[in-house]
Amino acid sequence: MLDALIAQTVAGGAPVVVLPELCVTGRMAERLQRWVERPDGPSVLVAGSFHHRDHGRGRNTAVVWVRGVADPLLHDKHSPGDRPLPEDIEPDGRPELRVYVADGWHLVVAICPDLLNPEAVHALAELGANLVLVPAMSGRVLAFAGQAAELVGSCQAVVAVANNPASHGRAEARPAGRRSRQRTRRPRPSAVALPPGAPPRSH
Repeated sequence: MLDALIAQTVAGGAPVVVLPELCVTGRMAERLQRWVERPDGPSVLVAGSFHHRDHGRGRNTAVVWVRGVADPLLHDKHSPGDRPLPEDIEPDGRPELRVYVADGWHLVVAICPDLLNPEAVHALAELGANLVLVPAMSGRVLAFAGQAAELVGSCQAVVAVANNPASHGRAEARPAGRRSRQRTRRPRPSAVALPPGAPPRSH
């Protein structure tokens, strides 16, 4: 099913494909690398994200494949979800904001509520992030509109949110006042240079 969706998106002319949050396993994400190796494939593929444990800590990791880059670009979610139940992940103390730079593109990946951190959005604007890719799983995507508008207005960013609709039903959400501190902490920025021509070129 994912292969069919990717093929349909690429056939429509998209150089970048973003899959939603928690739509793959780690093994599935690895297998999707072949799409950026195909001459008719996308230049960048965000292969969704998946839950796993790393050194005993819960993680939600997004995997990004870029044409011409052998290793995946990885992003660990730093703002745990709280619906329908608190997400069992343990982010590191201070979130890292990693910007991948090549050919005029400043590429950033944020998983769902990572983009709702106002400090992170301000840092992205200061760094000139102009390609922000967001795998998400949310009952509503309207919450992302303000952050996306700020990035579009400040650095003419392209912001792509791929949502895996979450049906929260009657499940009880985390009580008010227990909002994750990660959503308000200022991330630690770092820059990584990619090979020339790696990210998608504008059409």
